[in-house]
Amino acid sequence: MNGKLTSAPIDFYDYYIRKEISDGEFIMGRVIGKILGKHRFRMGDLLVSMRMEVMIIGGELEIVKDDEIKYRNILKKTKSFCDRK
Repeated sequence: MNGKLTSAPIDFYDYYIRKEISDGEFIMGRVIGKILGKHRFRMGDLLVSMRMEVMIIGGELEIVKDDEIKYRNILKKTKSFCDRK
């Protein structure tokens, strides 16, 4: 953060992920790209992808269309996601 190496809890980036997820259906890879491009975190796409997978397992996001290539999956928010706000 602010150009300095900092430790953070594993769910630190979840706020930024939730902020970039729009209503309706969306493509997982586009949200990942938007987060990395907009916030310029020094992390790879894998971390964002893994946190989104945790949101799927936790019931906040739902897979609408499952693709062989995970980043092409189409997702949407669930009621659980909306209740977090």
